[in-house]
Amino acid sequence: MIKQLLKLRGPKPCVVAIVTDKDKLYLTKRSKMLLEGGKWCPPGGHIQNGETAKQAAIRELKEESGLNAKSSKFLFYFDEIVPRIGVSNTLLVFKIEVSGKEKTNFEVSDSGWFTRKEIEKMNLAFRYKDVLKKFFDMKKR
Repeated sequence: MIKQLLKLRGPKPCVVAIVTDKDKLYLTKRSKMLLEGGKWCPPGGHIQNGETAKQAAIRELKEESGLNAKSSKFLFYFDEIVPRIGVSNTLLVFKIEVSGKEKTNFEVSDSGWFTRKEIEKMNLAFRYKDVLKKFFDMKKR
């Protein structure tokens, strides 16, 4: 039933906040009560009505990490299609510079800073392996 409803609504616009510190990326571990719970991903989520993508990225970052955005830059979009769980989203990916102290909320069970090598070995939610590969490949250029 849920898969049928997700198909009816079509792709949902979502945002992803890429936060870096030198050679490390900030990731959160999804709470067990969420879809793909127990897996890692960058902060992000759905864009709310009346909200720009940039505002959503900044809000989601704050909600899931406690970090404040100092600046943000749109990087790329990614078509996230995951047939095994009926997910179809359009991700708008932002690189965000931050300040403040980290904290988690009910959606996040853990968080941390990881190198590319560490991330490649992690159990990532949805299609985040592909999203982060695209980000790392962009940095090489």
